[in-house]
Amino acid sequence: MEDKNPFLSICIPTYNRIIRLQKLVLNILSSPLQDIEIVILDNCSTDNTLNILKEIKDKRLSVYSNEKNIGGLLNGFKALQYAKGFFSLLCLDKDFINVEKLQDFENILKKNIDIDVGFCNLFFTGNVEYNRYYAGFDAVIHLAYLSKHPSGTFYKSSIYKNSNILKIIFTENKDFFFNVELLNAELASYGNGMIVNIPLFILETEKEAAAFSTLTYNKNNLFFLPNQRIKEYCFYITHIYILPLKKFEKVKLLKKVIKQGLFSSTIEYKNIMKNKNILQHYSMTVKKISSIDCFIYSFRYLSAFLNLNIDMNYLQKIIILIKLYIYFLYYFIKKMVIL
Repeated sequence: MEDKNPFLSICIPTYNRIIRLQKLVLNILSSPLQDIEIVILDNCSTDNTLNILKEIKDKRLSVYSNEKNIGGLLNGFKALQYAKGFFSLLCLDKDFINVEKLQDFENILKKNIDIDVGFCNLFFTGNVEYNRYYAGFDAVIHLAYLSKHPSGTFYKSSIYKNSNILKIIFTENKDFFFNVELLNAELASYGNGMIVNIPLFILETEKEAAAFSTLTYNKNNLFFLPNQRIKEYCFYITHIYILPLKKFEKVKLLKKVIKQGLFSSTIEYKNIMKNKNILQHYSMTVKKISSIDCFIYSFRYLSAFLNLNIDMNYLQKIIILIKLYIYFLYYFIKKMVIL
């Protein structure tokens, strides 16, 4: 590529994971592609990360470091700001990239340079390379408020760096775990989006996660706890109403988000609390969550929604919740035996 700047920046925020990070970096650099760069942002690691990375001699690797630890939640957003590429791709230091698919990924992006925001489908098993979505409701409903794993999220770098919401993320919202969903929603509301369906990422397995304790969460802020899920989805719902969408589009999006939040704070939580590997990663032990517990959490969640200050009257909220709860009860009773 004749341009001085790379086409794709792979941005990796890191903290105290040099063994896995080194393998990840060397794997990416084994690619023959010369129009890529790797951006590492070290968050004050104490495991000799910077010295080990200095031993890697490749002009495609750029290493930066924070003056102080800013926390894992913000480090990823800051890493993306260092990108020189036309597109920037986020990869957590605990995940892995299938280097054989990098060329395919680049080719897709080069054919779709009008895309502002997107992500790689980490669990896709079909044969459609990618799906495009038009700016506005179409892009938002497919790309935002999903509470998904952040690896694989990508942006047009110039659009990302000039996003107004970044300032809010680093000030008012810095403790919110899913700021990437708010960012995606705002970028998708006025820019085209895409989901790429190729196996570019290899995620850390549950057994691998169990071997190491989380460096981001503690028992007081675990994102999958019902109270945290309630805050998370109420945050999403409030955010929907500041997007430049039509009122009926906001209602449609609202219904989808409410449903996701209800299941996340009840059934999903119940399943997580049975999973030894996941719980070990978060320094927790298995706990039986009863059906009564799930119903208590569901009422807390729905009550929180009723009290939200959004452009919808109380009666409209109740009608939506009644329809949703009937569906929830049907699903819960049907699955109760195996839960």
